[in-house]
Amino acid sequence: MPSFGDLDAAVVDGYGLPPDLPGRLRTDARVMVIDDGGRRRNYDADWVLDQNFAASPAPYHDIAEGCVLLLGAEFALLRGEVTSARPDRRPDRRQPPRRLLVSLGADPGPALRELAARVIDSPSVRSLGMDVVPFAGLADVGPTLASVDMALAAAGSTIWELCAFGVPTVAFCVAENQEVVARRAGEAGLLIDAGDLRNVDADGLASRVCDLAGDPSLRDRLSAHGWSTIDGKGADRVATVVRSGLVQYRPAGLGDTMLLWDWTNDPDTRRVSFHPDPVPLEDHERWLAAKLESPESIIWIASDHRGSPLGQIRVDTSEIDRRVGRLAYSIAKQQRGKGWASAMLVGAVQLCFASDELSRLDAIEALVMEDNEASWRSLAGAGFIRIGDGSDSEHTWRTYRIERSARSR
Repeated sequence: MPSFGDLDAAVVDGYGLPPDLPGRLRTDARVMVIDDGGRRRNYDADWVLDQNFAASPAPYHDIAEGCVLLLGAEFALLRGEVTSARPDRRPDRRQPPRRLLVSLGADPGPALRELAARVIDSPSVRSLGMDVVPFAGLADVGPTLASVDMALAAAGSTIWELCAFGVPTVAFCVAENQEVVARRAGEAGLLIDAGDLRNVDADGLASRVCDLAGDPSLRDRLSAHGWSTIDGKGADRVATVVRSGLVQYRPAGLGDTMLLWDWTNDPDTRRVSFHPDPVPLEDHERWLAAKLESPESIIWIASDHRGSPLGQIRVDTSEIDRRVGRLAYSIAKQQRGKGWASAMLVGAVQLCFASDELSRLDAIEALVMEDNEASWRSLAGAGFIRIGDGSDSEHTWRTYRIERSARSR
């Protein structure tokens, strides 16, 4: 086996791969294993991702020490070129459906194609007057999903995309690993689970399609639940978790005075600060010395796995409220736009809640200027929830919060 020493992280996805591949890769890189309900049974990895609906930790009792489980549909790996076409608002599915998408999977056999043709050509489905949109070979998947009103689909990964677009769906299984997906999604009220090819026929599928087409309330409920459950950001969440595993932290010291001063006085940083004027070096030196001595403050310097500085994170508490920390952070200019901010914050939150100095914290909050879009998107990507807004005579801001119980996995 060749060396993988130049890798930072690797993803293992495929049941036909050697069982010991994750462990061998871990000698050179951080490793994520993608699984479905405990099928692989070998989890010598840093992360295990089971993106199925209602995924449970129960099958993963033999994971490696320190392995993190990423479970559930919030981590569904949808393609960016697809989710970029997701509407800003969920479509109203109570209107009569006009376009029916038919998705049979990547390589449907003759029997499956014949079954679908019989469903589409059945008198009951034809009487609905819907245009049929085949899903195979499309170059514009996202716009197509945004244009259809209902779907008949094999229960593969396409159903996550259908949920993300709020498309009411009748799903059926064509492979063993789809059964758990369809069953859990059906039980959760995300779609209509029509069973698998061993116990479904054209008349039964046609009846399911017609029942759904004739029930505007059901279509809208399925649409709303799918839309809220699959928001299209799962791939970003997974990437953030993996990146967070590559971030290293150390406590700041007086030797970081100039580094922190340079970051503090970066023009873009000052522009989105509550106090935008440049900070004189003498003021910064006094401020940093006081912060480093204070039991109410902690500052970390974050670097990537190669030792390149990423930015700084500071958490302050006060005599007034020792249960809530106030977060401030900045990203080094040369590291912006590379996806490190959310990853850095994920690790910082874990550090905060695990540290002896901040063990009393129940939550961490951050105040962000309304026009600082990059910052509030980074906070949201790290699991912070927007809890309110504020303003005074000079500023308007958003408040984000993360609870100890909701800290990143």
